[in-house]
Amino acid sequence: MKRHAIIWIVMSFVLSACAATDVVRTYERDDLVSVQHNDANSYTLLTYLDALGQTRQVLRRHGVCEIIVTYSLTGEILLKERGRGERVIGAVEASRITRHINAALGIPDEPEPVQRERLTSI
Repeated sequence: MKRHAIIWIVMSFVLSACAATDVVRTYERDDLVSVQHNDANSYTLLTYLDALGQTRQVLRRHGVCEIIVTYSLTGEILLKERGRGERVIGAVEASRITRHINAALGIPDEPEPVQRERLTSI
Protein backbone atom coordinates (compact mmCIF):
# COMPACT_ATOMS: atom_id res chain seq x y z
CA MET A 1 0.00 0.00 0.00
CA LYS A 2 2.81 2.41 0.89
CA ARG A 3 4.49 1.62 -2.39
CA HIS A 4 1.42 2.67 -4.38
CA ALA A 5 1.09 5.86 -2.36
CA ILE A 6 4.70 6.80 -3.16
CA ILE A 7 4.10 6.17 -6.85
CA TRP A 8 1.01 8.43 -6.83
CA ILE A 9 2.92 11.19 -5.05
CA VAL A 10 5.80 11.01 -7.51
CA MET A 11 3.40 10.96 -10.46
CA SER A 12 1.57 14.03 -9.17
CA PHE A 13 4.87 15.93 -8.96
CA VAL A 14 5.85 14.85 -12.48
CA LEU A 15 2.50 15.82 -13.95
CA SER A 16 2.45 19.18 -12.18
CA ALA A 17 5.97 19.91 -13.45
CA CYS A 18 4.88 19.10 -17.00
CA ALA A 19 1.82 21.34 -16.66
CA ALA A 20 3.98 24.21 -15.38
CA THR A 21 6.26 24.10 -18.45
CA ASP A 22 3.35 23.97 -20.91
CA VAL A 23 2.77 27.74 -20.89
CA VAL A 24 1.75 29.33 -24.19
CA ARG A 25 3.75 32.45 -24.90
CA THR A 26 1.24 34.84 -26.43
CA TYR A 27 3.77 37.00 -28.27
CA GLU A 28 4.86 34.02 -30.37
CA ARG A 29 1.36 33.89 -31.86
CA ASP A 30 1.75 37.45 -33.17
CA ASP A 31 3.20 38.35 -36.57
CA LEU A 32 6.99 38.35 -36.62
CA VAL A 33 8.06 41.61 -38.27
CA SER A 34 11.85 41.55 -38.04
CA VAL A 35 14.80 39.59 -36.70
CA GLN A 36 18.20 41.07 -35.88
CA HIS A 37 21.05 38.86 -34.71
CA ASN A 38 24.56 39.52 -33.45
CA ASP A 39 26.80 36.51 -34.11
CA ALA A 40 29.53 37.83 -31.79
CA ASN A 41 27.48 37.53 -28.58
CA SER A 42 24.43 35.47 -29.70
CA TYR A 43 21.85 38.19 -28.93
CA THR A 44 18.74 38.13 -31.13
CA LEU A 45 16.01 40.78 -31.26
CA LEU A 46 12.62 39.57 -32.47
CA THR A 47 9.99 42.22 -33.18
CA TYR A 48 6.33 41.15 -33.19
CA LEU A 49 3.17 43.02 -34.15
CA ASP A 50 -0.17 41.77 -32.83
CA ALA A 51 -3.67 42.23 -34.23
CA LEU A 52 -4.31 45.22 -31.95
CA GLY A 53 -1.27 47.09 -33.27
CA GLN A 54 0.92 46.56 -30.21
CA THR A 55 4.60 46.07 -30.84
CA ARG A 56 6.67 43.60 -28.82
CA GLN A 57 10.44 43.47 -28.84
CA VAL A 58 11.87 40.24 -27.49
CA LEU A 59 15.60 40.12 -26.76
CA ARG A 60 17.02 36.60 -26.52
CA ARG A 61 20.51 35.34 -25.84
CA HIS A 62 21.35 31.76 -26.75
CA GLY A 63 17.59 31.20 -27.17
CA VAL A 64 16.76 32.33 -23.63
CA CYS A 65 14.36 35.26 -23.31
CA GLU A 66 16.11 38.15 -21.53
CA ILE A 67 13.80 41.14 -22.04
CA ILE A 68 10.33 41.75 -23.51
CA VAL A 69 9.28 45.36 -24.16
CA THR A 70 5.65 45.91 -25.19
CA TYR A 71 4.52 49.21 -26.70
CA SER A 72 0.72 49.44 -26.50
CA LEU A 73 -1.62 51.71 -28.44
CA THR A 74 -2.53 53.57 -25.25
CA GLY A 75 1.07 54.73 -24.87
CA GLU A 76 1.79 52.35 -22.01
CA ILE A 77 5.17 50.62 -22.13
CA LEU A 78 5.49 47.26 -20.38
CA LEU A 79 8.76 45.60 -19.43
CA LYS A 80 9.23 41.92 -18.64
CA GLU A 81 12.72 40.90 -17.58
CA ARG A 82 13.95 37.36 -17.07
CA GLY A 83 13.13 36.27 -13.55
CA ARG A 84 10.87 39.25 -12.83
CA GLY A 85 7.23 40.11 -13.33
CA GLU A 86 5.88 42.47 -15.95
CA ARG A 87 5.75 46.16 -14.99
CA VAL A 88 4.91 49.53 -16.51
CA ILE A 89 7.88 51.77 -17.31
CA GLY A 90 8.25 55.37 -18.43
CA ALA A 91 9.64 56.72 -21.68
CA VAL A 92 13.02 57.56 -20.13
CA GLU A 93 13.56 54.00 -18.94
CA ALA A 94 12.30 52.65 -22.27
CA SER A 95 14.89 54.71 -24.14
CA ARG A 96 17.60 53.44 -21.78
CA ILE A 97 16.54 49.86 -22.45
CA THR A 98 16.47 50.54 -26.20
CA ARG A 99 20.06 51.80 -26.01
CA HIS A 100 20.98 48.63 -24.06
CA ILE A 101 19.35 46.44 -26.72
CA ASN A 102 21.07 48.34 -29.53
CA ALA A 103 24.43 47.99 -27.80
CA ALA A 104 23.89 44.24 -27.38
CA LEU A 105 23.11 43.96 -31.09
CA GLY A 106 26.04 46.16 -32.11
CA ILE A 107 23.81 48.93 -33.49
CA PRO A 108 25.30 52.43 -33.03
CA ASP A 109 23.26 55.00 -31.09
CA GLU A 110 23.33 57.53 -33.90
CA PRO A 111 23.58 56.79 -37.60
CA GLU A 112 26.90 57.62 -39.19
CA PRO A 113 26.88 60.86 -41.19
CA VAL A 114 26.81 60.51 -44.94
CA GLN A 115 30.23 61.11 -46.40
CA ARG A 116 30.08 63.57 -49.25
CA GLU A 117 32.73 63.79 -51.88
CA ARG A 118 35.02 66.74 -51.51
CA LEU A 119 36.05 68.77 -54.47
CA THR A 120 39.77 69.09 -54.70
CA SER A 121 41.87 71.04 -57.10
CA ILE A 122 43.57 69.21 -59.87
